[in-house]
Amino acid sequence: MFVGETNDYQDRTEYYDNLALLNQLIKESKEGDLSPKDKVIIRRMEAIRKNIDAQIRDIRKQRDKADNIKDDQLKEKRLGFLEDKEKQQIVRFKNAFKKLKIEDIK
Repeated sequence: MFVGETNDYQDRTEYYDNLALLNQLIKESKEGDLSPKDKVIIRRMEAIRKNIDAQIRDIRKQRDKADNIKDDQLKEKRLGFLEDKEKQQIVRFKNAFKKLKIEDIK
């Protein structure tokens, strides 16, 4: 791995761990266990998560369609492009999670 490259497995694992934490915080926010300031931050992150989820769903639908491409070279190119798009969304989530300091909310 070179400097600046991301570890796909690590990024995906971190994404799902952070998603679980966010879901827990959303639940706590709805139960009234968080400060008003934290609730605003959680709502903002939840909106970002919903947008990213929609993007990833769309990418996965496109990937399913790409699996039916007969030309192997074209198929590989398309699948690689879609994989990169999905990674970008995971990194987008990761960056927003860090920027909003979600891990600091207790």
